[in-house]
Amino acid sequence: MKFIVEFLVVLEQDQQDLRERDQGVQIEYRKGKTEKRARREQRREREENDERSEDHFLSCIALQTKMQLISQSEIGDH
Repeated sequence: MKFIVEFLVVLEQDQQDLRERDQGVQIEYRKGKTEKRARREQRREREENDERSEDHFLSCIALQTKMQLISQSEIGDH
């Protein structure tokens, strides 16, 4: 009888250990998903910033070209 009680105590402890481990695994899984989401958001922000920089660069080139055309046409008019 004592053996059965000891066995049940050990079994209950093993189950408790498994529950704690599973909970830790779930926390790590959620943490990993959160980190992946954060990296994805950072990558998206970098891509948006790159696009804005490229748009700004192209706008500057267009403005510079327009100014050159205006100055050339003014020189041609005189």
